[in-house]
Amino acid sequence: MKEKPIRVTVLTRKELDDVIYSKSTGDLKKRFRPSEEGGVFKYFYARDVWVNINRDLDKEIFFPVVKEGGKIVAIAKIQKSPYEENLFWANYICVDPKYQGRGHATRLVREILQFAKDHGVAIKNSFYTKEGELKMKKIWARLVPEYGVEFREDAI
Repeated sequence: MKEKPIRVTVLTRKELDDVIYSKSTGDLKKRFRPSEEGGVFKYFYARDVWVNINRDLDKEIFFPVVKEGGKIVAIAKIQKSPYEENLFWANYICVDPKYQGRGHATRLVREILQFAKDHGVAIKNSFYTKEGELKMKKIWARLVPEYGVEFREDAI
């Protein structure tokens, strides 16, 4: 079986909005719905994309994504802190359960850290869930030194 190409990129709210809604019906695609409605991304909420989309927030909220074969299989949210000029919050990292164990969370962390390096900002990680602490804390600890950016963790 041929492996599907993997692409990692950072999308603006408008770019993600264009992906998560069906062009034919205008409805939110099932995989991007809340998990209790069949969505695959546990912490992703479409309202983060479209609430006040017409305001000038595209410089404040971004969505790093991993695409496998053109399909978004992992997503994160980073948001400019309203309290500190050169700080972004890493709000969440979600991987479609069918695609877990393939290194996609690591790819997202790398993309977030590269974003921070390119923009000269620090990253502050949100609170960990129990699952997130088990999986993500080690990834952050391993990758942060490679990028030379300031990283802050919230207390658990």
